[in-house]
Amino acid sequence: PEQFQDEFAKHISAYLKDNNDHNMVLFVVDDLDRCDAETVAQALSSIRQFVKEDINVQFLVPCDEKQVVLALESVGHDVGDEGARAHDYRNEELLRKFFDVVVRMDAPLHQDMVAYAEKLVADEAINLTGEEAREIVALASARDPREVKKLLNALVVAKAKRERSGNLLPSLELLEKLGETERFLVVLREKAPLAFEKLG
Repeated sequence: PEQFQDEFAKHISAYLKDNNDHNMVLFVVDDLDRCDAETVAQALSSIRQFVKEDINVQFLVPCDEKQVVLALESVGHDVGDEGARAHDYRNEELLRKFFDVVVRMDAPLHQDMVAYAEKLVADEAINLTGEEAREIVALASARDPREVKKLLNALVVAKAKRERSGNLLPSLELLEKLGETERFLVVLREKAPLAFEKLG
């Protein structure tokens, strides 16, 4: 590891020398909270090794703090003779072992997620109406942009399948509720797949 650290420091120094308008290199480590617990723990330990005072480098790790804490808790503690954990990963200060600065962001507001869905539909020419986007986000109580995108994509696929099988459409008196039912089923499939499978 020390040899790799030295090599890493040399590359950073060389880059900064060649790009004298920069005084630091910033690495962004995204989606860490979506990795398995072992990978999360190893990655944080590795990142920590490369944050040295003599290396002009910083790491930005946007993540779900709860998921990171759960990952560390599952792989990073020992059980002593008395059954007590050697490390309490639920202590919020523990993350400071890995991060010099922790910035917590407020959860997105519901209206922000609705506006984001409408913007995606308008900007990316998604085959949905603004109303459909608003309704599926509201129905699912979508909490983050990733979930909004997932829901919109799932609804687009569901609509395309339905439109290709025009001969299987329900009778005219049921068509009024078709879109609403379709959105409900998409949300159910995305948020509760086991329950959806039971519908047969």
